[in-house]
Order: sequence, then C-alpha cells, then structure tokens
Amino acid sequence: SRLPVYGKFYDERLALLDWGTGSLAFVPLGPDAENDSDLYHLEFARALPVPNGDGSAFRVITDNDNPCCDGGERVREEQLVVLVFSPGGACQVLSVVTGEDTYVHDDEVGDSEIHYKAELEFGTDSEGRAVSVTARFRQETRDYDLEGHLRKEQPAPRLGKEIFRWDAASGQFVKGPRR
Repeated sequence: SRLPVYGKFYDERLALLDWGTGSLAFVPLGPDAENDSDLYHLEFARALPVPNGDGSAFRVITDNDNPCCDGGERVREEQLVVLVFSPGGACQVLSVVTGEDTYVHDDEVGDSEIHYKAELEFGTDSEGRAVSVTARFRQETRDYDLEGHLRKEQPAPRLGKEIFRWDAASGQFVKGPRR
C-alpha cells in the first residue's frame, strides 16, 4: 500500500528461480501457505555445510502484527532456518526458534508478556559439517494487573537448552528432549 499508515507492514518470501525453465517456486515458511496472514522478513545468515549438502541458513522473522488480522495476542518470532537446495527444490533440514516476544491482552485477568532468547552453538564433524545444534535459552514472563501495573509476584525465568542432532535416515536435524 502507498498509504503511510501501512508503511511498516510488508512481507518477504523466499523463492527459487530455475534458470532452465524460467520458473519461480516459493519456499513455504509456515504450516499453511495458502491462508497465512503472518508477515515474514528474511535475511541470509550464513552458509552451513551439513552431511547431505551445502546448507544455507536464513534468519526468519515472523510477525502476526498484520492490519488485516488484529487480535488479542501479538507474537513476533525469530528462527534460524537451514535449507539445502537441489535441482528438485529446497529441503528444510533445521528450524530452531532463537527469539520470541509474545504479548497477550486479557480484559479479565490482565496482560502478560513473554520474552524468549536462545543462543546457538554448532557442533561439527571432522569435515567441518554441522552435525548438532545446541540452543541455550532464557524465557521470562511479565504479568500485569488490570490497571497495567507490573504485578509484585512474577514467575521465575526459565533457563534450559534444546539439542538438535543430525539424523542420517531423515536427512535433517531432529530435536532431542528439552532440558
């Protein structure tokens, strides 16, 4: 839109261009590509060799702050998504959440905010290919009363880690139990 009020709302999608056929194929980023109202922003993060090929890591920010679909919950999530490209298309081999900010409005209980941040560490094999990913995270929740004041009692921050290991049978990283 050219209206200034909508200037901050835009959507980016990842696509593959086949030089041979001149066709463009979009890579789905969400579970329901046809009815997805989330807005996506993409950034190439790095090349990441993995056991089944040369991966490309992208920072993907998903935001449900869309003027068409307002609601009581606002979620902005950042992921690291790793894709391996082949003549047949793109294969997603890893998706790990590295950040999330959630705001929930409730007229009866009060509002809450959840902030999640994860730092990633890559384990490699003798050939320099990524074979594991450890995400060390911290999640904090802030609860507010009906007047918008921070409640005195707040949940303790949650600390932990998630480990993703390369699974040769599926050709992707598989998440182990949360700790």
